[in-house]
Amino acid sequence: MTDIFDALANGAELSKAALSSRFDVERDTPDLLDAVASDFPIIRRIVASLRNSLPLVPHARIGAVGGFVRIPNHYRSVACLITSGETQDAAGAIVFKGTEPLLPDFPGYFEWMLGAPFRGSYLPLALHFPLEMKLPPAAMWLEESVIEQEVTSRIQRQYLAQHGRVARLPVPLFVFEMTAEQVDCYRRVVRARLSPAAFSRIAAKVASGLGVEVYYYPRLPVRAADLLVPEVKQAFRPVLSDAALDGTFSDWIELMGDLLVLGYMPYAPWNRSMGGCVDPGNACIDGGFNDLLTIVPFDSIPGEQLFWRGLKQSIGLLADSIVTMCSVANDTGPPSSPEPPAAAVAYVTEGLRDHIRSQPRNTVDPRLLRFFERPSIEDVIRHIRESQRGSGAAQFRWPAPSMTTPAEPETESHSRRPEVVGT
Repeated sequence: MTDIFDALANGAELSKAALSSRFDVERDTPDLLDAVASDFPIIRRIVASLRNSLPLVPHARIGAVGGFVRIPNHYRSVACLITSGETQDAAGAIVFKGTEPLLPDFPGYFEWMLGAPFRGSYLPLALHFPLEMKLPPAAMWLEESVIEQEVTSRIQRQYLAQHGRVARLPVPLFVFEMTAEQVDCYRRVVRARLSPAAFSRIAAKVASGLGVEVYYYPRLPVRAADLLVPEVKQAFRPVLSDAALDGTFSDWIELMGDLLVLGYMPYAPWNRSMGGCVDPGNACIDGGFNDLLTIVPFDSIPGEQLFWRGLKQSIGLLADSIVTMCSVANDTGPPSSPEPPAAAVAYVTEGLRDHIRSQPRNTVDPRLLRFFERPSIEDVIRHIRESQRGSGAAQFRWPAPSMTTPAEPETESHSRRPEVVGT
């Protein structure tokens, strides 16, 4: 039987890589594979093919190679569009994230990244990743792939249990691990072109391994920010009608609301340089989200004041995505202010409020409920207390000197250990 990816290449010569897997959807999350296969049966044949070998396109340039396409702005991923033979109207995309170091033109690709701008960053692509994100450029750190897969699979399984279907989010299929020789080849190319200071930020992560993440998404994962590229805007102009925009924005708000009800914050303040799944670089024009690496479980957010801050920032990021698509649709530039217009923030907030209030109250985190209600004076006082910082720098002292017992000599304090140490 002809390999499905060879058939989709339409004559273009693909190379193959046989890599060991750290995650396999059929082995590790068979319930998600069953859920996808119910609407997209060919996924089982795709998974079987990927288990044998990973298809590699001939170059890292944007554009199409048969059924494979690299969307502009997608610097670490290439997608393969597939239509099911059983149901010709059911389309899906298999996204390969992190194959770039395995491509024959990787040295030239990385050379180009050294001068290519990246969104609003003051650094070029090749420096933004190591200096701002502390991640290997043009590659996937193996643990990044594993963590993103674990977070995404967990959310999808919770969503499936609650809604009876998968969410319009990625469904992880595989995480592959590159060989030591492949990692060493990447290291040689990158180390020769980065400054020692820049490479030192990523050296340990490169040494610990590089990976390839493969996931299913129900459509080509075109993001809101991709529409700023003229050829992408032209290709997807139908999504910019008033009716289409209204549908996309409603889907975004509903999906963000569902994530909040499940107990996940799209963005937290400590992920400042990483962005969030609802920002213009990850909110997809079909109403879904991609790149869930920085989603934060509610139980990881201490206190209500920080919780509300993260929720307010998440709302702002989704408002940015809405503003981006509206600006493209109306052929206007982005707002001069870095903050989204108040009307866009209110649009998202009111939509989320309606969605949250439609859920049974006993299924929603109390901090989330209170955010969408009128705050009480007790809420104000509690947030003030949570945000209090002393006038000086905080100091750790053990044991705390009492009013009646003289403090122990300072020279001995560093050698004492508490009996209980937190982990």
